[in-house]
Amino acid sequence: MIRTKLLRRLSARVRSGNNPSVMQLRNDPSPVHTGHRKNERSRDDATAQSAASGYRDRIHERHIPDQPVRCPSWIRAGLVDQNHTMHSADTGKYWKTPFVWEPGCPEPLSATLQFEAVQLEAIPSAMADVMAASVDESDRHVVDTLGPLGAAHKLLALAHEHFEFRHGWWRMAIDARGNAVGFVLPVLFQGKETWRQGKPEGTILYIGVQPSFRGRGFGAQLLAEATRILIDADCWRIFCDTGSGNVPMVRAFRSAGYKELPPWQRPLD
Repeated sequence: MIRTKLLRRLSARVRSGNNPSVMQLRNDPSPVHTGHRKNERSRDDATAQSAASGYRDRIHERHIPDQPVRCPSWIRAGLVDQNHTMHSADTGKYWKTPFVWEPGCPEPLSATLQFEAVQLEAIPSAMADVMAASVDESDRHVVDTLGPLGAAHKLLALAHEHFEFRHGWWRMAIDARGNAVGFVLPVLFQGKETWRQGKPEGTILYIGVQPSFRGRGFGAQLLAEATRILIDADCWRIFCDTGSGNVPMVRAFRSAGYKELPPWQRPLD
């Protein structure tokens, strides 16, 4: 669970300007946290960049069924059969459902939560707590392999190596009682090949809601906040995917008006 008092102190330091550099943050609007040599492509790189390449320009009309397993695109993709029975993924893989926001999709709804920039050094422990209680199949796999904190560090390493983001983009959410209820990490895909007409493509590296605050719609508000940030960054498209078994997150994307693409199988690690 995120330590509320600790994050209050950290957010106070952000507001006061006492925000030490972590991974070379700069107080300017230009992208920071860029990757290493662009011609190096590891397995992690392929996983991180898959959203930008595997489904590019394959935009489908979204479906909003009452229950996730009733989505027609899931049947077409082979995730479920005509009886709505979910098929198992291939060994070492799991089902993910991509979602796209682009101009013409609904604008993000206003939030009841307050959002504050969070220091990068506060994120690993917060993310570890969220991942330890995650319903996402990939999260559970990497936590079983590396432990919660190791899983968090692995994911954050991908952000540093393969994505770009700007100072203040990564936010924690505060409820009316001052509790830190979650965090969201919007980023840009690295590489000019993902740009269109001079505009970058965005995604959301991670959305995390504290286990004790789940079931209250906070995930949808975190998604809306990240969407606003990436729209303000003039992204031509926001491309995300989430575990098909992560029902709350699937519903959040659908409710936010993201376009839904057919599910695909992705490596667990």
